[in-house]
Amino acid sequence: MNFINLLPWREMNYHKKQQKLISMLIFSVLFPLLIGIFWHFSYRWLIELKLQEHHQFNKNKGALLEPVNQVVNLIQSNKIWEDKIAWFNRLSLERIVIVNVFDRIHRATPDHLFFTHISREAENIILAGQASNSSQVATLLKNIEQSGILKEVKLNAIKSSEQKEASDDLAHSFSLQAIYPSQN
Repeated sequence: MNFINLLPWREMNYHKKQQKLISMLIFSVLFPLLIGIFWHFSYRWLIELKLQEHHQFNKNKGALLEPVNQVVNLIQSNKIWEDKIAWFNRLSLERIVIVNVFDRIHRATPDHLFFTHISREAENIILAGQASNSSQVATLLKNIEQSGILKEVKLNAIKSSEQKEASDDLAHSFSLQAIYPSQN
């Protein structure tokens, strides 16, 4: 049986929203990474500048110990900055993993099923949405379990809409919960 798309604007809107989401996710990964790289190189440049000043003061053999002490303090504070950069890198890697989770959830989502709410609290991920029938929710549960990224997937609630209008395809609201294993 052939499928005729009577409302192509919905499909176009869906693809536009999907592209916008993907670009926002890519931006949310690349922007912090670029900031981290910028901070890293600008901080390294500042250290190089202070070291050059230190060598200049040694050439003059002056008793100007204060700038030299500043350079020593910067070198000692370098360890603190390296720890902050390492923390930032770990955060960036976690964002990459979260993007992977969203990608797998997107791949597991059947047609005519839409998410209205996605949240994460510690290791719990809560997904809520609407579907045109309950078999699509069951397919979503099966696909998420098979993806392996989320554990202990449970259906919290599924409700059928009592007032179904002729234009309303999404008659079932659902809520499910899963465990997202931490990457620490």
